[in-house]
Amino acid sequence: VDFLQARVRQLPDDVSGREQKVALLFQIIEIYQDPDKLPVEEMVIQNYKRIVQLSPTNARALDDLAQHYEDAHRWSELVGVLQKKIHLLQTEVDEADDAEVLLDLFHRVAALYIGKMSSESQAVPFLERILEIDPTNLEVVRTLRSIYKSKHNLERLYGTWERELQYLQGEARIGVLTELAVLATDKLYWHEAAIGHWEELLKHDETNEKASASLLQLYAQEELWDRYAGLLRSRLDYAQTRRRKVEILEKLGPVQLDRL
Repeated sequence: VDFLQARVRQLPDDVSGREQKVALLFQIIEIYQDPDKLPVEEMVIQNYKRIVQLSPTNARALDDLAQHYEDAHRWSELVGVLQKKIHLLQTEVDEADDAEVLLDLFHRVAALYIGKMSSESQAVPFLERILEIDPTNLEVVRTLRSIYKSKHNLERLYGTWERELQYLQGEARIGVLTELAVLATDKLYWHEAAIGHWEELLKHDETNEKASASLLQLYAQEELWDRYAGLLRSRLDYAQTRRRKVEILEKLGPVQLDRL
């Protein structure tokens, strides 16, 4: 080892010299890995790090270093190596194979931050990058939703429900629409968005009292009196008692008299 280390120090720092240094360092690693020679795990890692410094694109060194960190449960350092691999692949994502590898790396880093390092916030950028490549991955959308909910990031939380809604049809949309409508109405005060969601819910079920009541309140706040009156008229058809019909007409009368 001392002999090989001396040769590494003597070599120049030009391209050819760095290539020879890398080859010698791999020889040193083989000695430190061999249980019959000089097995020292920490020296294996240190020499892999030296190779990565000399040759940042050396896939073999990065892969082996990542494996050693994983075996040693050195999660923070493993993430650092995986991020180096991500950086190297960024310019090659036009190729399908590279995109798949990149996607796998994003998954690994996000899983490490969440499962091993209890750092959900740091996982978020990698989860978002997954969705840039694979926008239909609802498992990732729901993981982000859980994180945003725990962090009380209501706008991002709303965005996760919107993402999921894009891939749902028919009755499957109702639960997500309800979540969006409630968030937009009660938490974010996005009245225009809330109206759109409640109106779609009412199309799915014209007897939805929660949707009707919310729309009446929103129409009044936004002074959408034509829609307010139209909704009240439609409610008359579903009023099951004389008393309920009278209540609706008592609301409708002043609007028709003063607002329309």
